[in-house]
Amino acid sequence: MAFKPKPVQPDFSSLVTSLDNSRLQVSNYSLWQTIYFLIKNTSRARDLIIDDIDTINETISGILAGSFLTVNDETITFPNSRQLLAGVGIEFDDTVLGQRTINAVGSGMVPMATGAEPLEIMSNGAGEVFLIGFDTEQPI
Repeated sequence: MAFKPKPVQPDFSSLVTSLDNSRLQVSNYSLWQTIYFLIKNTSRARDLIIDDIDTINETISGILAGSFLTVNDETITFPNSRQLLAGVGIEFDDTVLGQRTINAVGSGMVPMATGAEPLEIMSNGAGEVFLIGFDTEQPI
């Protein structure tokens, strides 16, 4: 198979030189002017497209450089992504479209507080903190 170069945006600005060297400007000015402005406007459009492509490439590079939490392992597409996994005592509920609810399940202990501000942890006076047990399946 023969080598096929990568396509690039065409540049028609060199045609202006050929157009200026022709006698068309004198013999048929309207046609010359039409061709001239077609070349100029095509060149401007080409430059705008190239600028837009550069902007899109920069945006995509910025997105790919970002960090993402994903449902699946997406490190091939997004090298800085991390798969979000539920740890021990955590369940994900994805039943509502577009939402993830994180449920803490199981049981544990939390320190008892007096309710005063700033927070005061209650103890038995001998340095041992009162702990309250809990058993929950409440959304966090």
